Amino acid sequence: MGTAVNSNSWVPSSGIELSEAGLSFQYYCDCLINLGGGENGLGRPLRQIRPLVSGSVPLQYAIMFLVAQHRQYPREKRLNFKGRALTAFRKDLSRADDVVKLGVILILLFAEAVDSGIGPWRIHLLAVRGIMEAQHSMKSLKKPWNSIEIDLYLQFYWWDTIGALLSMQKPVLPPKALEALLDQGKPKGSRYEDCQHEQLLPCSKAMFLRLVEVAHGDAPEIGKPPVTSKSNVIAHQRASFDSKVDSLWYHALATYGVTAYPPYRVGRATFDYHAGQVFDLARDLVDDPRLRHRIMFPLLVSGSCTDDPKRRDFFQWYCESSFEETRFGYFNLGLTIAKNVEQLRSDERSSRKNYAGAAYSCWRNLTATEDAEHAMLG
Repeated sequence: MGTAVNSNSWVPSSGIELSEAGLSFQYYCDCLINLGGGENGLGRPLRQIRPLVSGSVPLQYAIMFLVAQHRQYPREKRLNFKGRALTAFRKDLSRADDVVKLGVILILLFAEAVDSGIGPWRIHLLAVRGIMEAQHSMKSLKKPWNSIEIDLYLQFYWWDTIGALLSMQKPVLPPKALEALLDQGKPKGSRYEDCQHEQLLPCSKAMFLRLVEVAHGDAPEIGKPPVTSKSNVIAHQRASFDSKVDSLWYHALATYGVTAYPPYRVGRATFDYHAGQVFDLARDLVDDPRLRHRIMFPLLVSGSCTDDPKRRDFFQWYCESSFEETRFGYFNLGLTIAKNVEQLRSDERSSRKNYAGAAYSCWRNLTATEDAEHAMLG
């Protein structure tokens, strides 16, 4: 096994041939943290995994596989790292600590998203659920998880929820355990919003739980467009960052309800209102590093069925610029889905099938397929 040389540097076991890449293992660790976006979002659980690396060969190979994907190494080298990670993981599975297991699964899942946005996310999450259920057989939900476990599980719940919404399937992970996790992450006597784990979610606790409810089949509310007034515009401009984020997700869920559930009879004006709100809020929030990579789903469901060329252009810019910045494959995947929906809607218009006024069924027909269970937009 590897040896920790100081508090900020870990070296891998001698079995890993870093000379193949010509890079130090410190470089891989630093890339891993930077890839996750620093202290907020995915960066924090990845940073917390880092001290465990020297004692786990599967973690070492998983990190190398993730960085190789992101740095776009030749396919043969990437597959070599992936094969080594999976082989080492299987060998180490019976004796590995649960946190190490969760760390390996998170990195492998993240590597799939970096590569193309297509991967067996449900298989990964079934393994996570197995670990969670084994833990619960030994302790009740009221007994605390440690901080690293909470961070890791919240990331898995995020991928689970967005993947389920996209593919119109039920989530894999149990909602009861999520509420327990969120409650345990709150320091005694404080508000949940003051909790460090809140930073890992792209919205408030209440809104995230609402996303999970919708993913489990509870249809979202679809409010009618309000009467526009000068006071409404001023209030929107003065809204806090947190309220804007929750508003974005509220309108995204409303748009999702319009486009995902038959009989698609909601008026076009209602769809346009909610979609417009999503894009207006996204323009205000897109440059924030906490959110830039976590608003793909709202823009996808609101942009796929729009006829507004400015919104289409914004969505294309968002996907292309985000891909250039991060090399995350799911930005290309999202743009492909939106363009395919646009083509389906065009076909319906030409055959006069869009009598509902928006041809909303196209989005569901494209994403609720067997292949959709492998699409990740996390």
